[in-house]
Amino acid sequence: PLPAQDLSTVSGCTILARDVLAACQDNDLQLQILMNNAGVFAEDLSITSDGLESTFAVNVMAPFVLTSLLLDKLLEAKSRIVIASSISQSRGIHDWEDISYTKRRYSAHSAYSESKLLDAMLSMEFADRLKEAGLEPNRITCNCLDPGTVNTKMLLTGWGRIGIDVQDALDEFWLCTSQEVEGVTGQYFVSQASRRAAGSAYDKNERNKLWQLLADLVPEAAKRWEVLQP
Repeated sequence: PLPAQDLSTVSGCTILARDVLAACQDNDLQLQILMNNAGVFAEDLSITSDGLESTFAVNVMAPFVLTSLLLDKLLEAKSRIVIASSISQSRGIHDWEDISYTKRRYSAHSAYSESKLLDAMLSMEFADRLKEAGLEPNRITCNCLDPGTVNTKMLLTGWGRIGIDVQDALDEFWLCTSQEVEGVTGQYFVSQASRRAAGSAYDKNERNKLWQLLADLVPEAAKRWEVLQP
C-alpha cells in the first residue's frame, strides 16, 4: 500500500501522484482506473495551509491535481476517470470570489453542496477537453456519479444514519468496471443510470471560472491539459 498523504493540500496531492507513478514504474503496472472518492463534510470552517476551505480543497482541488498529474500515465492504457459528485449538488455557485468563505458566513451544507456541483463541472470539463484533444472515449473516459446514500462517517456527521451499509454500496465499482458504460464519457450517474446534473455543470462559462480558479492555484496541474496529444 502507498503511504497516506494529506489530500487537503496541494503538496500532499502532488506527493501522492508521484507515489502512484513510482509504484507503477517499480512494479511494471498500468493505471487504468482513477476513482476520485475522497470527500469532506466539515461542520466548522477550516482553512488549509494553502488558504483553501477544507471542503473545497479535498472535494475539488484534490481530484483536479491528482487527475492532471496522473493523466499521462492514464493515457498509456485504456482508462477511466471517475469523480464522486452527489445528488446534494447545488444548482449554482453563490460567490465565485469567496469560494473559501473568507467573507460570507460559513455553512457546512452549502460548502458541501457547492463542492459536489464543482465535481460535476470538473468531470464534464475533463471529458470535453479529452474529446477536444482528439482522444476518443474508447481510449479514455471521465464520468461522475452520486455514489448513493451510504452510511459513511461523513454521512453520519452531516445527516445521520439514513443510508445503506458501506458494503452494499457498489455504484462506484460499477462505473469503474462495468461493460455497460464502455466508451461512455461526460455523464452523471445516479443508481447506475445516466441522469442530468445541475445545469451549471454544462455551462461553459461557469466551468471556465472553475478552471481558471484551479489553474491559478496549481499551474503545474493545469499545464498537463495544454499539451494533450491524440
